[in-house]
Amino acid sequence: MGDLGAIEEDVPFDNGVADRLIAVCDGAASTVSGQSGSRASWQATAAKDFKGHFADLFRDNQSTARADAAELAARLREVATGARRLKEEAAKEQQRREVARAWKKEHDDRNLLEKGWDSVFGEDAPPVGPPAEPVHIPVSPPQSGHRQTPAPGSGGGGGGGTSSARPEDLRSFATGSRGANDVLRSKPGTLRSAYHDFQASCRWGTLAAEGVFTGFDKYLAANDEDVRWADTVAAASRRPAAPVRSPPWPTPRSWPRCAPPAWTPPATTSSSTRPPPTATHPPPATPTTRSTPPPATSWRTSPTSPSPTPPATSP
Repeated sequence: MGDLGAIEEDVPFDNGVADRLIAVCDGAASTVSGQSGSRASWQATAAKDFKGHFADLFRDNQSTARADAAELAARLREVATGARRLKEEAAKEQQRREVARAWKKEHDDRNLLEKGWDSVFGEDAPPVGPPAEPVHIPVSPPQSGHRQTPAPGSGGGGGGGTSSARPEDLRSFATGSRGANDVLRSKPGTLRSAYHDFQASCRWGTLAAEGVFTGFDKYLAANDEDVRWADTVAAASRRPAAPVRSPPWPTPRSWPRCAPPAWTPPATTSSSTRPPPTATHPPPATPTTRSTPPPATSWRTSPTSPSPTPPATSP
């Protein structure tokens, strides 16, 4: 009889626990990938009127974020694939053990004649071979890119110039991204719980994937930093109020705080009309000239008419 290994025990592998790990990994990968469209829309809106060096950093950061999301989703699916393979390997080993166990029982239950026959002509070979070597499956941590989030006014990475943006668009990006991050917030803890249960209950082969969940934490931290930076840049990009222009005519606010000027009568060209004297400045006295009284009979003349002949007087 060949070496059949530990066929008396079932393979220490809980298929239900493995299925849970597969489900949460595939589900988390689908959620991360499914957010790509919304995140791209928020980024496009914020970048539309975002100009300058910080705008370039923002676009670079979001390009890095998309690559990080794709990398994380791929690694999560790789964990699920690894768990599926270990489940399949455990099923194969369990089947081998059951076949070997049945064959051994039949072999041990033979009568003396059959055992004598085997001693002369040899025993039948077992229907299965020795157990296969357990599989070890490592999953690499997701690679993440570098994102720059300098404080406004610091220049950031050697760049210069003036940056401008619509604060409401950046805040919209921050609000949407924050909500998407919150959807993912509980995923790393759920994944770790399912993974630790898998490690404890599925001991045919090994799956090394702790770094994937640490990478998930880093992805969320980088996304949260993008949100914080967008809010900071939005606050720094508030446009100042338009200057108030003074009207071309005087306004009550522009009047000097003094008594109004004294009333001055309009000037006239008529010599017969004189302005009324004021109490404070009486007109100067004009010297009078005595004239010879006119004769008893007089008349008025017009400057333009000839002088009439005086009327005759009776002697």
